[in-house]
Amino acid sequence: MTTNAPEQTKLGLTFTPEYEVTGCSPTTLSFNARLAAPEVIEETGKRSAISLTAVIDKSGSMKGKKLALVKHTCAFLLNQLSSNDKLGLVEYDTFVNELIPLSRTSDTFKTEAATVISRMETGSCTNLSGGLFEGLKQQQKNKFIDWDKSQSMPASTPAAPSADPLDQAVASGAPNAPAAAPLAPAAPSSETTNPLAAGFSTLCATVQQTLSQMTSSTPPPPPPPPPPQQQQQQSVMLNRSFQRRNRSGAQHFAASNPTKSPFFVGRAGTAEDVEEDAVRSVFLFTDGLANDGITQTSELVAKLGQLLDESSKRVRVYTFGFGDDHSADMLGKLALVGAGTYYYMEREDSIPTAFADALGGLLSVAAQNVKVEFTPGPGVTVSGVHCGYTVGDTDGGGRSIAVGDMFSEETKDLIVDVELGEREEEGDVSIGTLVVSYLDVVGASLERTEVDCRVKRVKQVPEGRVANEGVVMHKARMETAAGLADARKAAEEGRYEEARARLKMSLARVDATCVEGGMKCQLQADLKEAMENMVDRGTYMTKGSKLMWAKGNAHMQQRCCALSDDEEDEDEEAAVKRKATTYSYANSAQKSMRAKAKSISSR
Repeated sequence: MTTNAPEQTKLGLTFTPEYEVTGCSPTTLSFNARLAAPEVIEETGKRSAISLTAVIDKSGSMKGKKLALVKHTCAFLLNQLSSNDKLGLVEYDTFVNELIPLSRTSDTFKTEAATVISRMETGSCTNLSGGLFEGLKQQQKNKFIDWDKSQSMPASTPAAPSADPLDQAVASGAPNAPAAAPLAPAAPSSETTNPLAAGFSTLCATVQQTLSQMTSSTPPPPPPPPPPQQQQQQSVMLNRSFQRRNRSGAQHFAASNPTKSPFFVGRAGTAEDVEEDAVRSVFLFTDGLANDGITQTSELVAKLGQLLDESSKRVRVYTFGFGDDHSADMLGKLALVGAGTYYYMEREDSIPTAFADALGGLLSVAAQNVKVEFTPGPGVTVSGVHCGYTVGDTDGGGRSIAVGDMFSEETKDLIVDVELGEREEEGDVSIGTLVVSYLDVVGASLERTEVDCRVKRVKQVPEGRVANEGVVMHKARMETAAGLADARKAAEEGRYEEARARLKMSLARVDATCVEGGMKCQLQADLKEAMENMVDRGTYMTKGSKLMWAKGNAHMQQRCCALSDDEEDEDEEAAVKRKATTYSYANSAQKSMRAKAKSISSR
């Protein structure tokens, strides 16, 4: 028995019990609460605006092809956004620099931004926390600049002082505050454009005075002090390694690099509010371990959670880890707290497709703030909820599940276990009510759908009853995700034999399911690959940990993590074979965007 929501043109909600018929005696029953998002047609133009900040690692290890690919990828992302979207860019090494303020992606902006991106250069260490918090700050400020409305500003006119206490502290050279810069900096004058050159000039003057003192009995007058603006800039540069401390005394992040790229020099833009229903996101990229700023995973994850909870603006955090050296544990947990996705990129040519996959999802959001509630009926108790989302308690012994956003064509299968009390009479009975509430992006309206959950109860359960294949398969999916998570935790503690045994147990449970098809084959393949990359600590740390984090979360949340190519460029025979042996959570928009991005890798 499957009960559907009344309006399938909106977000679909379906109740499917594992067994259509169950006994009148006390028993346990699992059911699937399935959400299905409608297809969002791009041509309709009805989607929420994107507000995106890319946070890019430019440490020394990024030198060469990696940084070149990242720059090409950023330019690609820029060109995929419409004139209603917003984009900002933060770069970080030891220092953090807001390279591009959050701006409307008009044609004028795209031309200027592409030039600035192409000039990015590698630096030193990896202050990941500083870059992440600066990107988050850009989104939570909720302000963007429309450079098409900007006005010329005389070169001699300084930018208006910022009202932000942190910006004021930087301007005065005061310690214990992060360096920051106003959204629209004034055009640099000849005195302040190159502080290093100015410092060299001062040094030359000092040498000349010393030589004069050696040849003259009359001491020369001291050199004139540098202009106030130069004094201020030198002071900021000398103090840019200071750190701000939060209330608990823990390190927050290292100071930002006050030197900003000359973005729209000579023009002042007016900050405007980002749309209320915009999809706000941060893309965090790194190829190594955090070795500056906050470097402990638990501290960084806790701080990110705190900052996200304190803001009224919901921001999603997507993380992208390249190569063997980054911490999958750190990036995976940051994405989990940030309601985003962790992407593991083993090869350089997968950098563009991973970014494209994430962008394709954001561009196809069909429903926002999706929340599911189950209220049990009389004599029914909820004993478990199996999903990759935050679960809370509700009145009457019910449960709430915060699903968040759903992309076009996505499905979410939430497995719920209930205990059914004894019943004297047979019949078709209600075991509870499912309700989903959300913001319909296409219709720009708040929606609510309710489904009555009914099962048939009999005194004599028929022999040979067959479980619903869909419920069985999604229970196997959740078992796989749980097995990968448990094994990863054991491996992190050095218990590799225990980790391998846990993976074998999950594989045996998946093998035992009677359902055949692409999903079962994919679960089996992922568990086997995890075991192959658990042979020793070296193999686990360089590859196994990353694969297990990415694939575990993909199965838990039913969301693509772009670890393998899909069906682009394959013939019909190959497509049939792939569908029988693999399974992908990617939607049409993600696949299309990845196909577009593939050409970047060949440059």
